[in-house]
Amino acid sequence: MSGKAPANFIVAARAKENHLRGGASTEAGTADWLGHERMVDSESRLTEHPATRLLIHLFRDLEGWMGFLSGRRQHGKLVDVRQHYLRYPEEVGSVAAWAEGESGVGRETFFCVHLLTRPERRKDAASDVLALWVDADGVEVPDELPPPTAVVETSPGRHHDYWGLSSSVPPEEGAVMSRSLARILGADPSGWDLSQLLRLPGTRNYKYPEAPPVRLTMLRANSRRDTEKARQRLLPALSSDRDGQAIVLAVPVATEPPVALDRESRRAWDGVEFVRKDHGEVDRSESLYRLAAILKAAEASRAVVLAALAERDAALGWHKYTDRPEEYERICEKLFTEPDAKAQPAAKDDLYRFVLNLDEVAELEWLVEGVLPAGGVAVLAGKENTFKSFLALDLLNHVTAGRDWHGRRIKAGPGVFIAGEGLRGLKRRQRAWTSKNGLLRWQMAYLTHAVPLTDMKAVDRLARSIGSAMPELPVLIVVDTLSRALTGIDENSQKEMSRLVANAEWLAREFSATVLLVHHTDKGQSGLRGSSVLAGGVDTILTVDGRNSLSVRLKCNKQKDAAEFAPLLVELQEHEDSLCVANVRPADPPGRNLRSVAGFEAKVLAVLTKADAPMRHGEWKAAAKASHGLNDGQFDRARKSLFARDLVARTENGCWRVVEREPSSDDDNDEP
Repeated sequence: MSGKAPANFIVAARAKENHLRGGASTEAGTADWLGHERMVDSESRLTEHPATRLLIHLFRDLEGWMGFLSGRRQHGKLVDVRQHYLRYPEEVGSVAAWAEGESGVGRETFFCVHLLTRPERRKDAASDVLALWVDADGVEVPDELPPPTAVVETSPGRHHDYWGLSSSVPPEEGAVMSRSLARILGADPSGWDLSQLLRLPGTRNYKYPEAPPVRLTMLRANSRRDTEKARQRLLPALSSDRDGQAIVLAVPVATEPPVALDRESRRAWDGVEFVRKDHGEVDRSESLYRLAAILKAAEASRAVVLAALAERDAALGWHKYTDRPEEYERICEKLFTEPDAKAQPAAKDDLYRFVLNLDEVAELEWLVEGVLPAGGVAVLAGKENTFKSFLALDLLNHVTAGRDWHGRRIKAGPGVFIAGEGLRGLKRRQRAWTSKNGLLRWQMAYLTHAVPLTDMKAVDRLARSIGSAMPELPVLIVVDTLSRALTGIDENSQKEMSRLVANAEWLAREFSATVLLVHHTDKGQSGLRGSSVLAGGVDTILTVDGRNSLSVRLKCNKQKDAAEFAPLLVELQEHEDSLCVANVRPADPPGRNLRSVAGFEAKVLAVLTKADAPMRHGEWKAAAKASHGLNDGQFDRARKSLFARDLVARTENGCWRVVEREPSSDDDNDEP
């Protein structure tokens, strides 16, 4: 399937479908908003892949960004989560390859049920809606409602239902109508909101051990429900629930809090974090009290807290005291008259969290495979004029652009660049990089002054500022340079450098991000400048040296939880009025360390060496298991080590190959 779909791709596909079907039949009325119905059975094909067929049905002639998410299932949770955005309709033909590629390596895939006005999966980026959606969770559609126009089976007995509309509606209205459908059906109450993610057909559901296929079981490709009749039928349904309790006819909106909140407190404000009852439901009373305590701790006045409680109770759909507003006053009375200690969130939130099973500890994940781990603190150091800032910006730009870093897979996401020096130069470098490589898919935020990293209050302010400025949390934070963040501080002080390392680690944990500190080497180029506490406390140390015109050597001096990669040659080239990293390749002749390959690495490398052609990841792993009995963990550790040593590499289509090596006099012919 081609990577891009021209604008007339959808029109041509529909015309072909209609021609092959020889017209359309009309389904007799089952409900008053059935609308125009042209039946196409579930085996018909607009395009080859069911995901593409579903997306065309849902988005039809709209334009915007399609949002996708994938992740690996580990102990019941999604980890290594990645977001992906494509233009609709131009890139709808690329969805199948992406979905199959992610699902083929054991990753679950989801899509945003509506288009976006920009490549950010936020409610305020939602575009107009042409279909309603419900996570039916096994509930059948009653006769009082028309049948859905598309059904996706996510596992045996469970499905997602969609109702195509004859004309588009504003996103908030579409969410309200979907919520109404969910309430009438008694379906999943959390599966109706804006930016909702549902599963892509044509992939696998790895939530279950048998990994059942996600199937498009029914598609009425040309069927549309009458929008105006749907409004009449569905919008009033929210005026009361089955118990007669009043419900506000509005979708919750993410209003700004009245005072500045840190990231965790903001999650409570947005209703993402709340107090649960023993059986898992929201404890609305305790959640409101906790939210009031958070606002008071942030120095909100009693009047502000009182107004905020009423607004949040309605906006989050809790409606605990909407008909008894005196209860909000009671909460404030208790908070503002009792000692402060009682106004804090539940004490259990302050307990240390123990790991009771080491199998639950996540394996090492890479931000830039083999180079920068995902999470933790890293240092990129070198003497002056060794292109440290160019290299740091190139790493950050590849992450925010969602592009592999010169052949090495990356974990895409937003980034932060704290520029303590050279702002005009940074502007030129960024402009040149974008001109050469293309636009960034993720947000990049720049701070144009240094932050004193030894001051915890300043670091906390930095974290709150990042949370306020960025809708999505960053995955990489670059500090350029460390010396600017130490202004007025003796970098040889063990005490001050210990504070800096601890604060940088806190910042990395706060965002589950990698913090990259750009620093200088000592005069002898043998270590980092300043106290040895820095080298001992960080997770990764990268150094650049050996400048030769427009190239430098990049070496790994420390990789706490993985093998150090072999030296790389970083080559730059002039572009516009700046420089850009043009190529990164092994600095030493390929295969120099081949004789040292042993154990699992040798077995994994032997499988790939014997293959007639490059192998896909899954094929390589299966062959290693069949030939040598390696489990997944043994294979993955060996593959990562081989990749870090530049003994294997990826081809353009994502397959793996052995790096061709130059023969040398001390090589022998023994198989590794």
